[in-house]
Amino acid sequence: MPAVDKRQNIENIYPLSPMQQGMLFHTLLTPQAGVYVPQVCLNLEGKLDVNAMQTAWQEVIRNHAALRSAFYWEQRDKPFQVVFRQVEFPWTFLDWRELSYKEQQARLEE
Repeated sequence: MPAVDKRQNIENIYPLSPMQQGMLFHTLLTPQAGVYVPQVCLNLEGKLDVNAMQTAWQEVIRNHAALRSAFYWEQRDKPFQVVFRQVEFPWTFLDWRELSYKEQQARLEE
């Protein structure tokens, strides 16, 4: 994806909704709780086309503004959210196929 000027990459700016303000408050109050950090673990069987998976997720992000949004609150009078036009999916690929199940679980816990 080509580099885009940060200002030109902004699609919209919104104030936080009351629900978002509450979520931000609780997250900042107890960040270790991870209450508002949804996580999904999948077990995929068969041969995985990693490039196709990465491309598919990038397309999902491109099509859903909520996945291209960030919240800003530090050094601001009021928190707000910015929706970006383009966001690069931060993809890290780790191949653990050669590890035992126990080793895989230990690394996952790390």
